[in-house]
Amino acid sequence: MLMSSKEALVALIVQTFPYPEQITDWDFTSTNDFVVFTWRKSNRFRITLDLCVEEVEGRILSGSDIALLAKKLLYLGWMKLPK
Repeated sequence: MLMSSKEALVALIVQTFPYPEQITDWDFTSTNDFVVFTWRKSNRFRITLDLCVEEVEGRILSGSDIALLAKKLLYLGWMKLPK
């Protein structure tokens, strides 16, 4: 796993996403290693501790263009973290 905990993942998301104040509806209820949140009121994402990013559309997960962009942002932010 690239991230050690959900807390570290949330910190990376807030650090790397533009307009982090527009991140809402965090969902930490799953016991699995991912978080779900809404960004800019229209994009809902599921991101795992391995930085797998999927856009949530209803109950369906998809690898959309915006999910690919989000993954790239997260990897760039992860590369800047102290190792």
